[in-house]
Amino acid sequence: MTTEVAIYYCKMCFNAYTVEYANVRGFLSPIAVYPKDKKIANFSDEIKSLSPKFVEVYSQCLSADNASLDSLVGSGFRMALETLIKDFAAYLKPDIAEEIKKEASVSRLIDNEFREDDKEFGDIHRFAKRCWWLGNDETHYYKKYTIDERAELKNCLDIVVSEIERYLKKEYLIQKIQKK
Repeated sequence: MTTEVAIYYCKMCFNAYTVEYANVRGFLSPIAVYPKDKKIANFSDEIKSLSPKFVEVYSQCLSADNASLDSLVGSGFRMALETLIKDFAAYLKPDIAEEIKKEASVSRLIDNEFREDDKEFGDIHRFAKRCWWLGNDETHYYKKYTIDERAELKNCLDIVVSEIERYLKKEYLIQKIQKK
């Protein structure tokens, strides 16, 4: 494997940028874009506190999407989902947090910890599963889904984030505001 570098000029923002490619038997794959325009996802303090790694991975996905690294974005959002789901499940069950974080099957974790028929967590289950399916599909050569997977994957992930954030805010307010 060798690497090759190309310099491009953006006609929209008038900035130059460099793309580094891996050359494997004549096929070029982008491996880095410079300067690195790091996108930072804007999440509530509740989400940042619950899962700083999720915020970091999600931000990296936005940067990859911005750099048109299409092959990495879907699997990155899938990793972001896994991180968030495990951190939230560990938050809900701190006595078994380490076991939850070591669980290899995210699908099983979603099924066991966020039941579809549960009034509180049903939407987390429904949208986390869809996010997981689409994220998995992004990693395969043959795609099962014909929709704009990346957009729908991000939409499903955003709903999961909103539902978790809503739960955390409700719990905070219930604990903070008591009848006097």
